[in-house]
Amino acid sequence: DTTAAPRVQTVVVSDSAAIHAEKLTADATEAAVLGNSTVALQLLTRAATLDPSSASIAYRRARALEAIGDRDSAILEYCRYILLPGADDREAVTEHLAQLAQTDSAAVPSSAVRAFVAGLASADQGRLRDAELSFGTAIGVAPEWSTPWYNRAIARIATGNRDGAAADLERYLALGSGDSDSARIRAVITTLREPIRSPTTTLVAGIVVPGLGQFTTGRPVAGLVVLGSAVTAIAAGVLIERTEIACLAIPVNGNCPRDQVLREDVERPYMTAAIGVAAAIGIGGAIEAWRRIRTQNERSSELLRIGGADGALLEMPAVHAGATGADVALIRVRF
Repeated sequence: DTTAAPRVQTVVVSDSAAIHAEKLTADATEAAVLGNSTVALQLLTRAATLDPSSASIAYRRARALEAIGDRDSAILEYCRYILLPGADDREAVTEHLAQLAQTDSAAVPSSAVRAFVAGLASADQGRLRDAELSFGTAIGVAPEWSTPWYNRAIARIATGNRDGAAADLERYLALGSGDSDSARIRAVITTLREPIRSPTTTLVAGIVVPGLGQFTTGRPVAGLVVLGSAVTAIAAGVLIERTEIACLAIPVNGNCPRDQVLREDVERPYMTAAIGVAAAIGIGGAIEAWRRIRTQNERSSELLRIGGADGALLEMPAVHAGATGADVALIRVRF
């Protein structure tokens, strides 16, 4: 199954770290006044690392990023600021985000940005249904804005709505987004479209009907081989017979005259062994199918894993308030 949405982390900052962060912030203010925006940003980044829970530092760092022209990073930091407990002007910053979202060709309406930011906050708090609704609102206002489509898809994956998530990712690609990772996203879509199979059900089906486990995993040839082998074993046990005849007269040339036959006893000496072989083939095929389903499900889970862990193939639409670097990059914000 998929990873749950990350929560806003409660960061414990030591007194010495907080004091050092305040000193760096003051130095950054002096550097900004002197017109050295690059030095100011470096100092604020160090301060944010020491005290990632400070809304004031996050806001100033966002303004510093905006001052040097790094719009995308500024948007990410503004989003992080909005989710911090100390942010007291979320509405104003959200409106500013809408202004940053403007491009030469079009502008994302501020109402869409507000809904999007609300979706981020809900996702970060684990309220995935609310996040899905907020991203849906953003989509309704700005249907050509690709980012909410992607983020709603991730929220839907986390809530188990695989068909809806696949449709959202397809729309995301259709809008011309994700060119750099379209192959990865298409692999995710393919996985979402695949039926979910139960290893236990596959195991039982393969035991009851040899080869059925292979058929359910989409390998009819392997299923026919297992079924054919089991049927052949049973057929051999049925067809190989041994007949004992009780004769009233002395057999002539080894044969008892038909009118002298007292009784005939037909035995199938290999029937028990044949049943055992067929059962072994069926159970072996069922176990193989069970293992295959488990492997497929594990690969699907890995492909659909959400979060910032190493090897994760999908980004969770959430901002960690506890960091300024890698965790913030988990959010996909494209205006």
